Amino acid sequence: MKPIDRFLMGPNSAIMDAALTAHESCQTRLLRRFICDVSRQLIAAATKGHQNVVNRLLVPY
Repeated sequence: MKPIDRFLMGPNSAIMDAALTAHESCQTRLLRRFICDVSRQLIAAATKGHQNVVNRLLVPY
């Protein structure tokens, strides 16, 4: 993915990208800034085996 594409993503897409690539710091910043339904991201992260990402998605802010 090109860097410009990351800047143009909406919050849900950006959180999904962070969940799939296990970017915990990006995910944390996005979750603090935006209120989103993260059920799809949770399933995607669990499918990929990203336990830390799953834990972060389960902890409310």
